[in-house]
Amino acid sequence: MRQFWMSLTLAVVVLVGLWALLHRDQIENVSDAVDLAKQQLSEIVPKNGFKSASSSRILPNNGSVRIATFNIHKLDRQKMANRRTAELLAKTIREFDLIALQGLESGNELMLRQLMELVNSEGNRFDFVISPTSPTDRSFIYAFVVNTETIHLDGAHRYLLQDPDNLMTHPPFIGWFRTVTPDPDRSFTFSLVNVCLDRQRNPGEIQRIGEIFRVVRNDGRGEDDVIVVGDFDANNADLDFLDGEFGLISTIQNTPTTTHGDQQRDNILVETRATSEFTGRVGVFDLMNVFNLKSAEAIAISEQMPSWAEFSKFEGDAPRFGLPQKTANSTSNVLPIK
Repeated sequence: MRQFWMSLTLAVVVLVGLWALLHRDQIENVSDAVDLAKQQLSEIVPKNGFKSASSSRILPNNGSVRIATFNIHKLDRQKMANRRTAELLAKTIREFDLIALQGLESGNELMLRQLMELVNSEGNRFDFVISPTSPTDRSFIYAFVVNTETIHLDGAHRYLLQDPDNLMTHPPFIGWFRTVTPDPDRSFTFSLVNVCLDRQRNPGEIQRIGEIFRVVRNDGRGEDDVIVVGDFDANNADLDFLDGEFGLISTIQNTPTTTHGDQQRDNILVETRATSEFTGRVGVFDLMNVFNLKSAEAIAISEQMPSWAEFSKFEGDAPRFGLPQKTANSTSNVLPIK
């Protein structure tokens, strides 16, 4: 028995040594080795009931679209001046059909245009829209980035949720979208709610997510497919309460979304009873692993990684809806006091 354990120990040491040798470009110290090992194990061990493809490149699928959320942590001149960082950021954007961005600052429109030029330099057709600033924080803005070949943004209907009582640190940004298909009547239509919570400044705002979902669903457009995405500053267990009353499911479960691999902050919430278009395929786009980066290089892109979920391009069995009965500026877009 002793000989067996000695042989097993030697085999483990040899395997660890070979693994470290194969990944020597990504490992500068013990901490890097531990982080990398955790990320690679997360690819092997199932995290939830959904089909995960957390670290692999996303393969194109003509019958579906990928919706992502990404806290980009500033898009300033310094980030765009680093050519390698900017190009990797552009490659990341190209992996998705629609990305909800957080962490931008007012005045970043020029940087976003430069980024779109890089994204489209290979013949792609991406575009973006930014949110208005809110009275509570005029330096913070959201953005939606879309691949116009696969997603149509309803430019007339996007709005920042009215929050006159300052219940949220950053009032959510809402957009209405439709997938691009040969037959528009079969296209998947949906509202996307872009949120960014700060539970340190406002611990109670996570409790308002369900009410935000309800307000958007009743905003006058008659759209039953409402997807809530963003930086929730929380793990999926903190969001479990939304399932009971609102039927909202956290699609990213027990999976780190920070570049360090030590926290889960981001998620995509879907009411699966209404949104039958959700395929169940989700993932976290591991910048360090996908692009074979060192930790510092990945963090230069962002301290958080994109999280994504896949949806069919075609409207499910839900009933079709007519034109909105109210405008996007109606009082139905106001978050009620509770």
